[in-house]
Amino acid sequence: MDLAEELGRQVRTQRARLNLSQRETAELLGVSVRALQTWEAGEAMPHPKHRRTLKRFLEAETIKVDDEKPRARYPDQEQAGSPTGRNLP
Repeated sequence: MDLAEELGRQVRTQRARLNLSQRETAELLGVSVRALQTWEAGEAMPHPKHRRTLKRFLEAETIKVDDEKPRARYPDQEQAGSPTGRNLP
């Protein structure tokens, strides 16, 4: 399995774990649904400008959809007084 295929597997697995659609995930990552589909299929690697956001997505513990806008919760957020979530950077 090459790197693109492995990354695609990780993205699919995380998306399923977080119970997100491809549309919600693409919106959260700031990419088109088609771009996400090519990543998940292992057909392409993300552009370097998307790698930081994708890394954060793969680290997210939960995603909350508020007002049709997905928000993420990360392991490094403080528990007490932390917001319910935030957009990926």
